[in-house]
Amino acid sequence: MTVPAHPEGARIAEAAEQNAEAAEQSTETARSTQNTENTENTENTENAENAARERAVRGHGGAG
Repeated sequence: MTVPAHPEGARIAEAAEQNAEAAEQSTETARSTQNTENTENTENTENAENAARERAVRGHGGAG
C-alpha cells in the first residue's frame, strides 16, 4: 500500500529549495564582499607604503 503524500509536502519542498537558493546567494555575496575588502586593504597598504617611501625620499621621516 502506498502512503499518501503529506498535503503540505510540495509547499515544504518548495520552501526548502528557496531557502537553499537564498543561502547560496548569501554565501556568494559574503565571498564577494570579502574579496572587495581584501582588495581595498591591499590598496590601502600599498598607498601607505608608497606615502612612507615618498616621505623618506623627501627627508620627512614621519612623526613630527
